[in-house]
Amino acid sequence: MKFSKKNISENKIIRLIDFDGKQIGLIDKNKAIIKAKEKKLDLILLNPNLNPAVYKIGDYGKHIYNKSKNIKNIKNKNILKEIKMNLNIKEYDYNIKLNKIIFFLKKGNKVKITIKIKGREIVHKNIGIEIIKKICKSCENIAIIENKIKISVNKEMNLNLIPKKKCTN
Repeated sequence: MKFSKKNISENKIIRLIDFDGKQIGLIDKNKAIIKAKEKKLDLILLNPNLNPAVYKIGDYGKHIYNKSKNIKNIKNKNILKEIKMNLNIKEYDYNIKLNKIIFFLKKGNKVKITIKIKGREIVHKNIGIEIIKKICKSCENIAIIENKIKISVNKEMNLNLIPKKKCTN
């Protein structure tokens, strides 16, 4: 039976959940400890803020593993992918980049499109705007434009796309 100082609540009566997820109900904490020992499992504090505190009978190691796994999944869902291009991108390269953008959006990731402008290409920034509009037109059924096209000081054009299914949730 594992307890950390954080997991020990001062309440004598607790709300107990069985290892199957069935709610046992309000029970004395000592009886809950005995039940957990009988099943050779741990008593895990789920929510100390409620009155009475909520405990679950289960494997503490497995509980910690699942908790860390859920945190990793949440972190992975919010990934921003960046696709970089130049103004003079050829049609073949453009199609490869477009397929990558569509792949990332279908996976549920945000996509940042960056077009680098080198030297005197700043005069032809309308070509970059056309490229971005072409991408937006190709992705309009799976993505939403998060912001307007930005031209930064370091000669880059940026646009962010969000997958539609992510916006509706």
